[in-house]
Amino acid sequence: MLFRSRPFLVGAGLLMPLTAFGCFVTPAPMVLLPSLVLFGLVSTVFVPVMLTIPMEAPQIGPTRAGVAVSVILAAGNLSGFVAPLLVGAVRDATGTFAVGLGGAALLALVLAVSGLLVPETGPVAAKAEAARSV
Repeated sequence: MLFRSRPFLVGAGLLMPLTAFGCFVTPAPMVLLPSLVLFGLVSTVFVPVMLTIPMEAPQIGPTRAGVAVSVILAAGNLSGFVAPLLVGAVRDATGTFAVGLGGAALLALVLAVSGLLVPETGPVAAKAEAARSV
């Protein structure tokens, strides 16, 4: 089955901030519980796609795919370490978690933008390129 990677990246990048805001704007269970479930799904669905893109990208190739995936994982782990520290510092400065968590939630929009900028890879892109060249 062929699929495109862009919808996963753009969709996750747009839905993560919405569901993240639902996780901390209200303690109402009718908002909180669905937001938590959807945030968990949306924040993990794009990871396999993101890790596959370097392996399929012709400009990276299989010899450098390991390095590219390592850079992606290092950036993700570094941001996972730094983000709570920044949210805590903003909470200390403002007295509320909402500002720091809101800023962190909006950072997921970078994923949506990068999904729009990265070229489509994989069998779907190869099939589309072959159709264009005919």
